[in-house]
Amino acid sequence: MVPYNPRVISTACLLLLLLVCSCHAQRPSCLQNLRVTGSSPTAISLGWDYNCGEGALFKVYYEHMEWKACPTGIQDETRGRGVNNLETREASVHLEGLHPFSVYKLTVKALSLDQNLRPEELTMAGETHSDMPNVAPEVSTITTRAGVTNLKFYWQDPSPSKCKDFNSVLDGVFYILKGTDRWNLKQEYSGSTDDNSFTFENLMPYSYYSLFLYARNTEGKYNTKIHYKMVGRTEPGKPLPPRDLQELADPEDGTVRLLQWLPPFPPRGEVNYYTLRWRQTNASLWLEHENVNPDQDQCPGTTTLESRGEYDVPVCFTVTKLEPSANYTFQVSATNNGVPDRSSWSHEVIVSPVNEEGWSMFSGSQRIILVIIIAVCLILLIIAISFLIYRQKAKARYKSVPDYEAKGLNHNGASPMAFSNSTLRNSHIRASLTPKSHADTMKRYQHHLLPSDSSLSRPKSIQETPLPPVPKDDHLYEELTLKPAPSHEANGRDTKDTKDAKDGRSRPDSLQLSREPSADASVSGSLDEDEYLPPKRRCSTDTLDMDDYLKPTFSQFQRIDARDMSPPSGAPPPIPMESYASTSQRT
Repeated sequence: MVPYNPRVISTACLLLLLLVCSCHAQRPSCLQNLRVTGSSPTAISLGWDYNCGEGALFKVYYEHMEWKACPTGIQDETRGRGVNNLETREASVHLEGLHPFSVYKLTVKALSLDQNLRPEELTMAGETHSDMPNVAPEVSTITTRAGVTNLKFYWQDPSPSKCKDFNSVLDGVFYILKGTDRWNLKQEYSGSTDDNSFTFENLMPYSYYSLFLYARNTEGKYNTKIHYKMVGRTEPGKPLPPRDLQELADPEDGTVRLLQWLPPFPPRGEVNYYTLRWRQTNASLWLEHENVNPDQDQCPGTTTLESRGEYDVPVCFTVTKLEPSANYTFQVSATNNGVPDRSSWSHEVIVSPVNEEGWSMFSGSQRIILVIIIAVCLILLIIAISFLIYRQKAKARYKSVPDYEAKGLNHNGASPMAFSNSTLRNSHIRASLTPKSHADTMKRYQHHLLPSDSSLSRPKSIQETPLPPVPKDDHLYEELTLKPAPSHEANGRDTKDTKDAKDGRSRPDSLQLSREPSADASVSGSLDEDEYLPPKRRCSTDTLDMDDYLKPTFSQFQRIDARDMSPPSGAPPPIPMESYASTSQRT
């Protein structure tokens, strides 16, 4: 029997224990590499690796450790956003509903399906990002300081007891200043500051302003839904001059004038009193002045101005002891409570004597506008009258010109078919009885030189011109006998011939025609085949200058009455200009 040796037994046990521990140390861990894959102000994303098969169950625990904006040790122990856990079989998880700008303890425990593997866990710390502050600046013990055109506001930083809602590191405030009266609504200032006070300049006197303060973080973010509001009003200042000074109506008594005006706008304080002064228009010194209480009610029930608000209520005052026949000039100014300086004077209003009806109702500017309107109307009226006169003269210029084309007349005023065949056949023996002066002829036929209106209709051919009426049974012509020209006309003829020669044309010898009863049987019995009386003197081409006779006679003018069917007695009708004008072929 082997003797018992305790020392040997303890040594063997120690070797066995070392062998077991060495084998356990050589087995690798299944849960590894726990990490934060993403974060936001209210969420954290985790991820890890598991190398011991699939299907393992993971339990994730998170615990709020502290708010980074608060002193160390302040944490949220409530279940939900402070402490909570969840299970998953994926190697990642997304934790939501966390506190912004906080530190969390994150733990992942792995439970394998293999019973031989014991549970493993990993722990780490995670942080959420900063967010907009959910706090606002607080009221200061220093009150707002106001000036005439400036305001200085004071405030305090958010209390440290509200550090849970800071959500970030605070860095001053963002401010917005807005006007709240109807005359300063468009005024707005905004910006940022690190101080606990700020002075706003260039404001309107006697006006309300609202200041909105927002807590801002280092990233420049602020919550527009959470603000601190402060209200301030600037001090009164020198007022503006009153508005719309005018005479309310023409009184029956010329020594009394009723004046009306509106308070200054925008207001720069409460008006203590108005000062009204007046003088005669042609004088340089002001006669008198009167202080008017703005609360006194001297306006009639119906005024020319509408009351639209507190600053649109008219103020009236009656001035007495004036001269009825004099023109007066009025001005008004205002003085505010607590302000030594009064406003500048309003525009001048000139009031005319009572006997000038209507004109005294207008102020200086209104009179200028009225004079301009009247002047423009007169100019337009003169232009219209001149245009009508011009049109009338233009129409009357051609009033004496016959309408040849509409009446079917030639340039001599006669119808082309107004002459009978017998007249045309014996036209070569016509002579001038009493030649008229060239000036009279030009004056009578001056319209021949004017252009004709081609727009009027004209006959297409001579066949469309109507023939003259058929002669009646009674013979229209009497026997024509030739008489020598009187001797006293020789000089006149010579003078006429000389004048014609100077004009570059020659005329045939004038023949004096006379009418005698047809008592000569020899003449009455010898009619030609056309039943016309033959001439006493044999006419031949030697005695008449036919070449000169057929030349155009444009410069010779003499009107022939187409209704006169008596034998022609005068110079042959001039050849019309139309006979030498080219005409278009008619189809």
